[in-house]
Amino acid sequence: MSEEQFNQLMTQMAHIDKRFDNIDRKFDRIDQRFEYLEENMVKKSDVFQSVLIAQGFMFAIVVGVVVILNTVIGFG
Repeated sequence: MSEEQFNQLMTQMAHIDKRFDNIDRKFDRIDQRFEYLEENMVKKSDVFQSVLIAQGFMFAIVVGVVVILNTVIGFG
């Protein structure tokens, strides 16, 4: 192998290495986006669960009031 061929191969290897670096950066960005989405999904899930719990308590209070009114004054 001549010195010129060796230099060409080294240049090609340098270009390939740059491409791999770019691909690694892109994968890192995609991974960060997925982590961000996952965190948001967990936060939204917690909020949704809290809302459902609050609605459940409100429903229980309404049912309790109706039962109490029904026993006291025959409401409903």
